[in-house]
Amino acid sequence: KSKSNEEICLTSPHPQRVRQRSRSSEDLDRPVRRGGTRPSRRNLLSATSAHEPRQRQNLWGSQSNLWGSQSNLFDSSVRSLFGSSRTLQAPPKVAVKIFQKSILKRMRTMERQGRRMKVKTALQTVEKEIAIMKKMAHPNLVRLYDVIDSPDSDILYMVMEYLPLGEIMTYQNDGTFQRTVPVPGLVDGIFTEATAGLYLVDIHHGLAYLHQHNIIHRDLKPENILLDAGGHMAKLCDFGVSHMFQDQDDNATTTTSTMSSSSSSSSTNVGPRGLTRQDTERALHMHGMADKGLLTKTEGTYAFWSPEMCHGQAFSGYAADLWAAGVNLYIFVTGRLPLYRDNAADLLKIIKEGEVEYEGLGLSEELVDLLRQCLHKDPAERAGVGDCLQHPFLRKPREQRVAELSAELEQAKTIITLSEVDV
Repeated sequence: KSKSNEEICLTSPHPQRVRQRSRSSEDLDRPVRRGGTRPSRRNLLSATSAHEPRQRQNLWGSQSNLWGSQSNLFDSSVRSLFGSSRTLQAPPKVAVKIFQKSILKRMRTMERQGRRMKVKTALQTVEKEIAIMKKMAHPNLVRLYDVIDSPDSDILYMVMEYLPLGEIMTYQNDGTFQRTVPVPGLVDGIFTEATAGLYLVDIHHGLAYLHQHNIIHRDLKPENILLDAGGHMAKLCDFGVSHMFQDQDDNATTTTSTMSSSSSSSSTNVGPRGLTRQDTERALHMHGMADKGLLTKTEGTYAFWSPEMCHGQAFSGYAADLWAAGVNLYIFVTGRLPLYRDNAADLLKIIKEGEVEYEGLGLSEELVDLLRQCLHKDPAERAGVGDCLQHPFLRKPREQRVAELSAELEQAKTIITLSEVDV
């Protein structure tokens, strides 16, 4: 399903359809026991955010009930971002995530903190995602324009950047991916190496920005990579299971980077953003971070887990993100997962022990070499962001992307921090 399926025109606040999520992460994170029920093939690749319901259900009620009393609130709030439609030649479109707070409060999970267990609601997960997105400002990350949350309403709106071409590729339920909507560089449902290289540069620029600010994405897959209106640039989205380290000295390299200076307001800057040369140079010199950002709890989608995540021990979230980036590159040029089995137990085993196939796929030597570095099973030997961007396969795509996006912007240069007030 397309990520852009909540298209909203400012002249009419009625959504075409409301996206419904599939399943909670606790079902997929639960070990497979002998004689137990295994996750279905579809669910091995479905999103596993903690705020997803166990079963498909109508969370929002009818559209008439949803928008009847809230239409004026939504309309006035969104118009305040872009101005009155009378002054606009073509009313802009936005994507809207819609949540019913009362249901999210009832969806609870248990998390261990030291020796104690803590109850966490799905609403807290959504609030954390909002707090992270409010802080971010990068051309390769989906923008959060505003959050509409009235104490008199049970509905929470996240007004975000609208990307009409949706997810970069769509899962076909058999370990393969394909794109049916035409974009430049698409041949028989997969991408040419040149186009895949441009998209990988976008992904690594986005990851560099996140990692420099101590944020790990944790669920990087084609469904969470969207294309802009022309199909020229990729943007990362869905930060529902992302993790942000608060202790920067222990878990990540502390750096200064361009970001949105707004931290207390629910609205973010809707003006144009560019990729500064400082951003690109910093990304170019980032190396592996396998000794930083250690986690013990696994999140995300099984097929994109790194080998070290399958051992049940502490692992680097940064190195796991880079493995997932390599898996996505393999998918872009082959249309299939590098390692895949139908059930969870076999899938995790082959990720730990299996070898990725490169022969007979018609891939260039430079691309195969980059893939081998990205998909190295030892996280300490795995290529970092800068290692990938400096690789010969990405040299020309990086130069092209920097020339297209670079802009010297005078913005606040501070470090992203997340406080209880923000959440």
